[in-house]
Amino acid sequence: MNIVLEACHDTLTALHGKIQKASQTERFGLHSTAGEAAQEIDNMKKSMEQVRKAVDERVDANVHAAEIGTKMEDEVAGLRESLEHDVQQMHRRPEALLLQSEKESKAEADKSRQKELDAFCKMLRKELRDLRSESEELDYRSITKQCSTMIQVLAFSPEVQQEQQKAIQKSIEIQQELSTALADRVTTLARKKAQLAAKEQQMQRQQATYELELMEHNKRITTQRDILKGLGQGTITMKGSPNDTISRELWNLWEQGRWGELVKRGSYKSSQGFSTFSLTIDSNLTPAQKQGIANLEQYIREADTFKEAHLKIMQELDSDHNQLRDTMFIHEKDRDKAEKQLMDADSENEPNWELFASKYPVQYSEIKMLHTINMHVSKVAEWMFQVNTTTGPLKALVSKLESLTSRSECDPGEALVLVKNIQDILKRPTACPLAFLTAIGGRDLRRQMRPLIRDTQKAPLQALADFEKDQHPIEVD
Repeated sequence: MNIVLEACHDTLTALHGKIQKASQTERFGLHSTAGEAAQEIDNMKKSMEQVRKAVDERVDANVHAAEIGTKMEDEVAGLRESLEHDVQQMHRRPEALLLQSEKESKAEADKSRQKELDAFCKMLRKELRDLRSESEELDYRSITKQCSTMIQVLAFSPEVQQEQQKAIQKSIEIQQELSTALADRVTTLARKKAQLAAKEQQMQRQQATYELELMEHNKRITTQRDILKGLGQGTITMKGSPNDTISRELWNLWEQGRWGELVKRGSYKSSQGFSTFSLTIDSNLTPAQKQGIANLEQYIREADTFKEAHLKIMQELDSDHNQLRDTMFIHEKDRDKAEKQLMDADSENEPNWELFASKYPVQYSEIKMLHTINMHVSKVAEWMFQVNTTTGPLKALVSKLESLTSRSECDPGEALVLVKNIQDILKRPTACPLAFLTAIGGRDLRRQMRPLIRDTQKAPLQALADFEKDQHPIEVD
């Protein structure tokens, strides 16, 4: 697009030079004076400047995103190394068994870790906010109108016969009508694509948040099951002193904590003189065990409710997404139809231009260039709507990390899992556009998106031909 803009600028500058030599009231173009033509050229320049600004903003935004991604990678790598060290240094004993000095050391480490994670989250939030996700809408209708006006200016020649001039004018009017129809369809399609992209981002954020929250639910259920195993099921009560072989075996099993073996052996009583022994197996649950089971059932119900709520939300989002996608397909067909009609009209009207093309080959080539530019600016206008730095999964992980740092105790193991997930997203080019841009790098992006233009006569034709071969942006997971 940079090459096309340079070529367009050269064409407009040459025309402006011709007009300056003419009187302001002198006829210049099919329906205008030199003064009016000069005003149209100024309008065209402004529109092209709008396109240039939009392209420059997109280039700058992509380069900035790549630089932000590189900074994030460095910060994440440093934080991961710090958390891995914390995990290795963690006390494995319960809090109650720690010495006072160990408790103080642990508290200090927790405080330092929370501070480090909080600073990291704030940095990530700031950088994500700085990312530009969408470009402003291009006034493509104005560009189409001005291209048609410029063609009328270029197509005028007092030496062309009146009948030929009328045929050319008719061709231009048909071209203008079809170009306007195409502009309307391109603008509508671009808006639908933007809506579809926004809906896909919303679905990604919802799914990422769901998976993180589900991890919390599953962890709570697993922990509660472990607690229930420790509480057991029912009670084993032993009284008296062992006074025979069996009671001594049961006593040894008790001392060794082999509760499963005791349950298998069952209840037992023995009496030898004044010595009595009893082992009673009671399968009735204690209040603590009952409460433990109730807690587990509650956690499972909450997880099921959470899953059902997520499923309902995703079904609604998926329905909206499918509706938008189906609508977009309809608008794509309308756009393709309008584009074909315009190209067919261009071919059908070619005979009307034969005499003009033979007498004024330079002006004719400039007119063809304007037609081509108009077609390809439509592609740029369509692409400019599309989101280029989706960050939904990253934002969900940052939110979870922020939630973790707000607790009184911040588990470095949990934080490490989240940081690894963030690092994985940033390192996989197909994970999101931000990762793709980061993999290329800001310097290479700037060089590739703003190439050096050596020949503004041949370069735009080749650039537009290359552009035609690949009209679809790179897709990510």
